[in-house]
Amino acid sequence: MTDLCTIAKQSGTDKGPEHHQYTQYYDFYFNKLRNQSNQLLEIGIYRGTSLTMWKKYFDNDTKIVGTDILPECKNYENQEDNVFVEIGDQTDKEFLQGVSKLHGPFNIIIDDGGHSWKQQIVSFETLFPELKPGGIYVIEDLHTSYWRDGKNFLKQNGIKDKFPDLDLTYGDYDICTTDYLKNLVDKVMISGKSFTRYQELNGTKLDYFENNIEFIHFYKSMCFIKKKETPIQ
Repeated sequence: MTDLCTIAKQSGTDKGPEHHQYTQYYDFYFNKLRNQSNQLLEIGIYRGTSLTMWKKYFDNDTKIVGTDILPECKNYENQEDNVFVEIGDQTDKEFLQGVSKLHGPFNIIIDDGGHSWKQQIVSFETLFPELKPGGIYVIEDLHTSYWRDGKNFLKQNGIKDKFPDLDLTYGDYDICTTDYLKNLVDKVMISGKSFTRYQELNGTKLDYFENNIEFIHFYKSMCFIKKKETPIQ
């Protein structure tokens, strides 16, 4: 078990080995960053347990910023401990850009927000360009790509009985997030525009994602997207 898995259990977050089992993958990418100063943004903090986990995992110089649509989440802010919380909607591009301007640039961005297709895609398209070169962008809970209507999930799992006012519609966009990310794989491959690395482009113009995505790695319900240190063009 990794250090992060242990810290996750201690912190009570559902990212750990007893729930989503995300921390084993996070540790693989983030372990080498632990002892350096980072700027980390997490969308969706709910009970604040993941903020606690990241604070314990990373060096004290790491700035941790959480956003949430629930005003009460502001209570998890502790500026003396370098933990900040901003309240807003993750589909509000101006809000996201404002958070990046105020607290960034971030080298780690994690989307654990509302998990709808629109929320995930709009947040990525807004914040990936704001990400530091060489940074990592993570999207969690991609199983919602297969749940166009979250009502059935809520009902089948007894959640609707506990929270009768909760109504989740994940399929609120013209493409699900997983299919959107699959299309980005073509961007990594620059759609076959060059044979030997990037030597045969011959003036062919690349779009933003072709220029800037280093890799896309998929795991069960999550995806890691790395930004190139230097764009191709």
